[in-house]
Amino acid sequence: LKMLEAAFKMGADGIKFQLFRSERLVVHRHPGRKDFDRIELSEKEWKKVLRAARASGLALLAEAFDPPSLELAAADAYKVHTTDMENPEFIKAVAALGRPVLFATGGVPEEAVRDALSFTDGAPVGLLHGFQTFPTPVEEIRFRELQSWKERYRVPVGFLDHTDGGSAFALVAPALAVGWGANLVEK
Repeated sequence: LKMLEAAFKMGADGIKFQLFRSERLVVHRHPGRKDFDRIELSEKEWKKVLRAARASGLALLAEAFDPPSLELAAADAYKVHTTDMENPEFIKAVAALGRPVLFATGGVPEEAVRDALSFTDGAPVGLLHGFQTFPTPVEEIRFRELQSWKERYRVPVGFLDHTDGGSAFALVAPALAVGWGANLVEK
């Protein structure tokens, strides 16, 4: 709820939340399992966030990691994480919701991107360019690829800004991305 309030105050157009069930995401013996359990939103908690998001007027995007979370999401748009870019059944389930679908392309083979786009059955789509490294080193960003993706697939393209939020570069990265053709920025 604090993230939602901050996004609203900062003038964001929307906010994205990740939804998952820990038991479907990581095994019990995973060293970070307790962290996943701690940040997992229950159905009750998610419905509270959903109500607040609707009241704020911000567009609500959900990045669901499993079918039960996807069913719960009820978002305005959906992001498919890079780990699901080669999961045709999940992509089809997301597209079947009839909402815009954004595909994270970082580290995904181009063939998988083409396939994912073909599984959407006419749902509005966009591509999100970025890397899974947190924080992303500046030399890994490759802003030029934003325009390449846009020209190649003729869909909106966004920039996943995973740069170090405490750096001076983080303040200019979104503007640079837009200069290279980004239609949206995930910060």
